[in-house]
Amino acid sequence: MKKILKSENMVENQKEVLDFSFTLTNLPYCLAEIITKIDYKSGLTNWLACGGICISGLCLLFPWFGCQFIPFCINDLKDVVHSCPNCKKELGIASRLS
Repeated sequence: MKKILKSENMVENQKEVLDFSFTLTNLPYCLAEIITKIDYKSGLTNWLACGGICISGLCLLFPWFGCQFIPFCINDLKDVVHSCPNCKKELGIASRLS
């Protein structure tokens, strides 16, 4: 599943679709064709999963286990931040939930 790039950093005609993995793109800043560097950050999906675990009763019955924090350890639930490996400029965020 692909998500639309969320960024003001790219020129309007350069906006592309960013995936949740590395993406090949041309940058107007460093004038290079690059494969984006990706980092993961916690987003709405992580918080919803955490809330779902709490509501389901796992942390109400056993709050000391910390089960509600498991979603923050799973990269597949996190948003993906794309950046340029050359100029380090953030290109955008591929969000799991828009």
